[in-house]
Amino acid sequence: MARALSTSERKYSTTKRELLGIVYALQKFHPYLWGCKFTLYTDHRSLTYLNTQKLANPMMLNWFDILLDYTFDVVHIPGESNILPDRLSRLFTPAESPEGDDNDDNEDDNTKPKSRKPALKIKTGINKRRHRNKRVFCVHVHSKSPKDTMAPPDGDRPKEIARAHKIIGHAGAEHLVRFLRREGMHWSNMLQDVLDVVMKCPKCQQHNIEKRGYHPLRPIYAYIPGDHWAIDLASFNQVSTSGFRHRFTTPYHPRGNGVAERYVQTATNVIRKRIEGASKDWDYYVPTTQLAINMRVSKKLNTPPFSLMFARDMQSLRDNSSTPKEPMSYDELVKRLEHMQEIVFPALKSRAEAYNRIMKNKFDKTHRLIDFPEQSHVMVKVQSRGSKLAPAYEGPYTVLRKTQGGTYTLQDETGALMPRDYVPSELKLISQDEVVPVDELYELEAIIKHRGPPGNREYLVRWKGYGPEDDQWFEPDAFTDPDFIVQYWQRRNEDESSAPDTDDQGKPKTDSATKRKRGNTRQPKSSRQKRQKRSSA
Repeated sequence: MARALSTSERKYSTTKRELLGIVYALQKFHPYLWGCKFTLYTDHRSLTYLNTQKLANPMMLNWFDILLDYTFDVVHIPGESNILPDRLSRLFTPAESPEGDDNDDNEDDNTKPKSRKPALKIKTGINKRRHRNKRVFCVHVHSKSPKDTMAPPDGDRPKEIARAHKIIGHAGAEHLVRFLRREGMHWSNMLQDVLDVVMKCPKCQQHNIEKRGYHPLRPIYAYIPGDHWAIDLASFNQVSTSGFRHRFTTPYHPRGNGVAERYVQTATNVIRKRIEGASKDWDYYVPTTQLAINMRVSKKLNTPPFSLMFARDMQSLRDNSSTPKEPMSYDELVKRLEHMQEIVFPALKSRAEAYNRIMKNKFDKTHRLIDFPEQSHVMVKVQSRGSKLAPAYEGPYTVLRKTQGGTYTLQDETGALMPRDYVPSELKLISQDEVVPVDELYELEAIIKHRGPPGNREYLVRWKGYGPEDDQWFEPDAFTDPDFIVQYWQRRNEDESSAPDTDDQGKPKTDSATKRKRGNTRQPKSSRQKRQKRSSA
């Protein structure tokens, strides 16, 4: 049983056309279906919520009197399995050509539009080539408004979102919303529900790159020479002898000692340009490089550092042997120092404050400012990944406290402290639902074997301190750290590459006949700190 759609019915949305087919079938088979409970199979998933939707939309109200006259259950069947009913509405290529058909090399006529009138009339004097290029076959996708969609029950919405999230390759919230609406589903606060599911996805937490977050800029104010020193030392003998307290900056955080790091880069760049290929003579240029940098006019103070330190301008690099040398008197030295203290330094203080204020406002406006509250769950960026396919983040971890310097102290799921603190640019906020409780975490010793095809694998786990009789199969989502799975496949590649190759009769091949690409047996550099790897049971 089938019929063609009218001109107006062809403009219906997909869900409305599917519902139209159901109503048409109910009317045709009314003598057999009325008064009996039956099962309706459909390949359109949104229609499975036909009887469970709380509020009926205008699309359903048009045929409500017909639908409520029958008792039936709606079951979804995939489109690839719905072959027999679709034979009435699809054109299939014939298995064999009719006898006497001479157009074997031509395309199937079923795929070509049939019309007695030409599709395009070309007037005399108009370039035909231009109109020939306008023959474009296109597919018109009907937009779905909320009135043409179904709303699943509240309990089924997370399942539908998770199913769609997996089908379209762990896409983001916007892609998921468009995909679900295309399948005929819509409800209020749909975007927020999708965001909640995406933020809870372990795979997305590990691999999705997020824009870095920063704290507001805190400039260091130094008004006179000597108020603040930034030194990059090769050894700390002088520091220990003088009794200075040695404080460490956060790893992977050059902003913690930004002034020293920036001038190391500047000095290295100057020396690189001056050695002219003789890299062994780099130390010969260090004094002159220091002088050259101190002669530059500072953008912040509009004055060379040399002039502020010595209260005079730098003499030009020329022969001054003929210039008479007259040392300054005591009164002249005192007068110059008073001029620096009363006029120069206060003016530089005002200029430095204005410059720092402008730079702070610019930084805070152009950077994403974020603050992680205590007991919030975060992921940590992996600084050195073993491969491009390795996760970009590891975790989850819990924020224990925020230090005075603006870094964060973290603890893992077992309550153990991480060996170092982290800056905001290394962290990513995730779903704040409760992580796996400690009493549900067990320490595993190794993965023994696997089963199943790619994408649907399970791994046999050997628990630490237990025997083979306690081994269990788990899916990859049960592991809190994918490093064990990576190590398992590395071990298997090593074993397969070290095993002797055999021919068809099972005899070992000679070295000259072996031509197979060996696997990479090098262990990737682990970026995770030394801590117990665990799996969720």
